[in-house]
Amino acid sequence: MNNIPYHLDDWLTTPEMPFYSKLTSGGDDILHDHTFFEIFYIIEGNIPHELNGTLTQLHAGDILFLRPEDRHIFLRDKNNACIHRDVIMRVGFLKDICNFISPELYGKFVNGKTQVKFSLTESKIHELEENFIKIDGMLALNKNLPDALALARVYCTYLLGMLLFGSGDDEKNNPDWLNLLLSRLNDPSIVSQSWDNILSPFFYSREHICRVFKAKTGKTLTEYLNDRRMFIAAEKLAYSKDSVLSVSMKLGYSSIAYFNNLFKQKYGCTPTAFRNKIRLNSAEEK
Repeated sequence: MNNIPYHLDDWLTTPEMPFYSKLTSGGDDILHDHTFFEIFYIIEGNIPHELNGTLTQLHAGDILFLRPEDRHIFLRDKNNACIHRDVIMRVGFLKDICNFISPELYGKFVNGKTQVKFSLTESKIHELEENFIKIDGMLALNKNLPDALALARVYCTYLLGMLLFGSGDDEKNNPDWLNLLLSRLNDPSIVSQSWDNILSPFFYSREHICRVFKAKTGKTLTEYLNDRRMFIAAEKLAYSKDSVLSVSMKLGYSSIAYFNNLFKQKYGCTPTAFRNKIRLNSAEEK
């Protein structure tokens, strides 16, 4: 392996929008450093990763914080389907967040006096993905950019707070069956199924499951499922060639009008408009 890193310039952020995030499933097997700060977390799969000469095996849920001078590479082979979310931040953007949390934090962070890795639960990954895909959509549509930047600040502050004070583990306080249900609702191969199939492993009444689920998550089962389906729909519209009708049917919706309405409620535009803007934005980047 070539030990001379490729220096990756920042062409994705702007002074007006000093934040950018993207999903990565390839093209990350080059040793490099950056002109920016980066946070990434593994969404699916596992992958060997080298950071400043130290090799570790990363798994779904692992999250790392990188400084501009950090050298890293994902040791991906052609059969590795690992997906990670990359969050890119300009120096000034991260410095402002650090100063908001603690005047000493930025210095400690850049001098390597804080930890750089911990693990997220499935529910926290789901929460982050919901909000980062929402920010992606707002940026792609050039809609509510001040709100998009504010939401980016909130969730980057949230991540830095977890880095400092621990990620917590809300799922430890859940009954085992609820953690299993949350895991099933976060599985793309399951969320398109009927409620009878989704709830088939559980022997509690539907009423009991709904009551406990709402008390623990703050959402009804249907709200949570639709949120998860809309997140998957946004990913498929952005990164696949499936038609809107095909995406709708694969996610279990027999009514395209109902699917369009749910999508517009969540992302502020129709699925077709969302896809067109994502493609236009990608073409402009090239």
